[in-house]
Amino acid sequence: AEMAEAVGDTASANKWKAYAERIRKAMLRELVVGDFNNKMWRQSPYSVLPSKQDALVQAWFAIYYDGLDPLALDAKMTPITRNTLDRQLSYPYGHAPVLGMGYGQGWITKAALVLDYMDDAGKLLANIPKYVYDKNMDYVDEAKGLDWRKFLWIIPEGTNIMDDGRWHRIGDLSNGANQGPVMHALELCAGVDDTHPGDLKIIPRAPEPLTGIEVENFFTVIPDGKGGFKRARVDYSFDRENMSFELESDIALPTLSVRIGPFETEEAANAIIAKSRLPENSTQRVVASGKYRNSTAWWLWVEGMKNINRLSIQ
Repeated sequence: AEMAEAVGDTASANKWKAYAERIRKAMLRELVVGDFNNKMWRQSPYSVLPSKQDALVQAWFAIYYDGLDPLALDAKMTPITRNTLDRQLSYPYGHAPVLGMGYGQGWITKAALVLDYMDDAGKLLANIPKYVYDKNMDYVDEAKGLDWRKFLWIIPEGTNIMDDGRWHRIGDLSNGANQGPVMHALELCAGVDDTHPGDLKIIPRAPEPLTGIEVENFFTVIPDGKGGFKRARVDYSFDRENMSFELESDIALPTLSVRIGPFETEEAANAIIAKSRLPENSTQRVVASGKYRNSTAWWLWVEGMKNINRLSIQ
C-alpha cells in the first residue's frame, strides 16, 4: 500500500490498506485465546517446533514497519504479545529453548528485547553464546593447515542439552534461518532505528549482565534534503551503569532521538534530567515500558535534536 501511495496509485493503495485492516481485525478475532484480561496468541497445530515461538511473531516482525520502540507498536496487538511472552517464558525450558537456536532461542530473545523485558532478555542473550559454543573446535590442525577455532561460535540449527548439563550442537551449522534471528537480536541491542528516516531514533538495550554497549560504523538512512535519502555512519557508546551516551556521526543527522535506561523508578529517570548535561533545545520525557528487576522498567527519552554530528549525554 505504501509503495502504491508513493508512486501516486491512490486507488491501489486504498484497496490494499483496506485489505490489511481486514486481516488485522481477523487476527484479533480468530487468533486470540484466553479471557478478556489475559488474551494470548493461540499456538497453531502447524507451529514451528520445538518451542512454538512463532506465537510471538507480532513483536519481532512489527519492528520492520513500526520501528524498535515498543510503545509505537500496535496498541491492541502488543498487550496480547506481552501475555504470550509471559506464557512462553513459563515453559520448562525457561530461558533456554535452544533445541531451535534461531526459531526458538532467537525468536524469544528478540521478543523479550523488543518488549523491554530486560531481566529475561539478559538471560536469553547470555544463553546464546553459551549454547552455540563448541569447545571441541578450540584447536588448530597444523598438519592440514586448518584453524578450527573460527567455528567455535558458529550458530547451529539447535543445541541438545543433556541431563548432566553438557550440551552439543545439532543440525545445520551457519544456516541463515538459524543465524538470522540471533544476529537480529544483537542488532536490537544496538537499536539504531531508521524505520522512518525523518525521525531517526537510537534505542540501546544492554540488559544485565551487560553493563553497556559499543557500536561502531553502523550505517543508517537519513533524508538527503532533496527528497531522497543518503547513508550516514555512526559510532556510539552507552554506559548503563552511569547512564551516559556518546555519539559521533560522519555526517550531520538531521533529526535524532535517544532513549536510555532502564531505571528502576520514575524518580530515578527524572533525576537524570535534573543533574545531567543534556543537549540544548532538546526535550525530555520519561515513559514506562516492560520490566526491570521484577518491577516496571522506566526509560528516558531525549528528543528533538537537530543536525547532530556529536552528542554527549552524561
